[in-house]
Amino acid sequence: MPGVGGAIAKGVQQDPYWSPFFDGFKPVHNWLKTAKPDVAVVFYNDHGLNFFLDKMPTFAVGAADTYRNADEGWGLPVQNSFKGDTALSWHIIEGLVADEFDITTCQSMLVDHAVVVPCQLAALRSWQGDERIVVFGTGGLSQQLDGERAGFINQKYDRFCMDKLGPDVDALTTISALDVIEEAGSQGVEIVNWIAARGALGDTVHELSRNYHIPISNTAAATMLFATENEALEQAA
Repeated sequence: MPGVGGAIAKGVQQDPYWSPFFDGFKPVHNWLKTAKPDVAVVFYNDHGLNFFLDKMPTFAVGAADTYRNADEGWGLPVQNSFKGDTALSWHIIEGLVADEFDITTCQSMLVDHAVVVPCQLAALRSWQGDERIVVFGTGGLSQQLDGERAGFINQKYDRFCMDKLGPDVDALTTISALDVIEEAGSQGVEIVNWIAARGALGDTVHELSRNYHIPISNTAAATMLFATENEALEQAA
C-alpha cells in the first residue's frame, strides 16, 4: 500500500490512525532481531514498473545483481537499491523450469512498494546454502479500489484466510479467482502472494503473532508471523 510508505516518510507511525497498523509489526521486528535472516524472498505483484496489461507474465522471477526502486508516481521517496542473490535466484528458476512452470526470468527488475522476487516452495527447501532465508508474502486482504464496490471489505473472509493460512492453507487454494473477487473485491486476489509464501515454509508452521486492522488506505491490513518447524525447534532450544 503506497499509503504506508507515505506514513513512514512523514514519520506519523504513532498517529491514532496509523498506530494500530504499525504496532502489529513489533513482534515481527523482535523476531527478525533474533533470527537474523541473510536473504529475503518476496512474493508480490508488480504494480506497473516492469509489466502492464499489454505485457503480463504469469510468473516472473528476478535474477538481478541489484533491484532498483523507482518512482511509482505516488510521491514516495525513492529508496536505496536491494542487493540480489543471483545464485539462489537461478536455483529457483532452474527448479521452476524443471517443474514445467511457465516463467519469465528478469535479470533486470525494478521494484515497487510491494518489493522483490516471486519464488516457489520446492526450490527453497532444496537450497543447500548456509543462508538463513526469510519469506515475505505481500499484498492486502479484502479490498476493492474502484467501481461500484469501492471500499468493500469482508472481515469474515479475511479472518477465515488468516485462520486457515497456517494449519490448512490448502483450503484457500480451493477458492477460484472469480470467487475470491466476489468475496474479497477485485484487489483481494493478492491473497495468492500469501498462499505462495506460506507454501515455501513447508508442511508445518507455528504462528507467532497476528494483527488485523481496518481500514488502512481502503484496505483490510493484516500481519502474520510464522516460524518453520526447524526454526521453532531452534527457538525452543
